[in-house]
Amino acid sequence: MTTPCATTAPAPLVVVAGAVIAQGRVLATRRATGTLAGLWEFPGGKPEPGESPQECIERELMEELGITVRAESFLARNVHAYEAVSISLSLYVVTVLGGSPELREHDQSRWLAGDELHSLCWAPADIPLLEAVGRVLAAPPA
Repeated sequence: MTTPCATTAPAPLVVVAGAVIAQGRVLATRRATGTLAGLWEFPGGKPEPGESPQECIERELMEELGITVRAESFLARNVHAYEAVSISLSLYVVTVLGGSPELREHDQSRWLAGDELHSLCWAPADIPLLEAVGRVLAAPPA
């Protein structure tokens, strides 16, 4: 009799996103294409080999939005299982150093105050991160 082999789920795909915060608001972007088209997210992407999460978010926001940012601090992480893939989404607070957001891979963007965070239809992996972003937006400016 053959016994089944133990299987392990593949490791989640690592994704890094940025909570771009300016003047007490955070930038949300809406996906233009793919299975999550029409859903809102914190912009970001996948790290390249050898790239730190901070380097990834700085590169991704330049590619996606044309802005120069500095990753300030890790904020939160969520592991979410979509139908086809699981992702480990890490969110970093970032500061804009230069440029204004240009939509290159998204079809809309909005600057949201803390009380507006739940007004959008978010990608499922981003939803658990809203609480942490809300706390940052509610904190008094440094």
